[in-house]
Amino acid sequence: VCAQADYTGVLIMIVGSFYPGVYFAFYCQEFYQKLYLYGITVVTGGLIAFSLTETFRRPEFRVGRALLFAMLGGLGLVPIGHYLATHSMFEPLLLVFSTGVLFMCLFYLGGLAFFITQFPESKWPGKFDLWGHSHQYWHLCVFFAQFVYFVSVAYAYSIRHQIACDA
Repeated sequence: VCAQADYTGVLIMIVGSFYPGVYFAFYCQEFYQKLYLYGITVVTGGLIAFSLTETFRRPEFRVGRALLFAMLGGLGLVPIGHYLATHSMFEPLLLVFSTGVLFMCLFYLGGLAFFITQFPESKWPGKFDLWGHSHQYWHLCVFFAQFVYFVSVAYAYSIRHQIACDA
């Protein structure tokens, strides 16, 4: 039960990271805003349902779980690519938000590396059973990713409300 709650929490956190970016980026394009928000919500709902199955919790599916989480995060490239194709690269909202997203992704990838490799306990068994094991580093990376993202969302909020939509 705890593992299911953990996986569900990770999935909700990932999908929650999509909402502000898509909301602010497509603030003036309601169709695309709803398309991306509903789409990522449906995909996440499916992954949450899958995460509740016995297959998802098996130890041999550990790397598969990590890759599914990464692929869910990778879906963010779709609205980002759309936004880049239709807006100036030097738009203030894009500059602020892309920097935050870049650092968020780097922290997530760092955490994913700890999760998959189980470093350092895989290198020195028994030395990191209580402190300094990969799961703790994973959580630190997730915390810093969310902190960086929160700061960029706060800046994006202030910028978005200074820009009027074209009629």
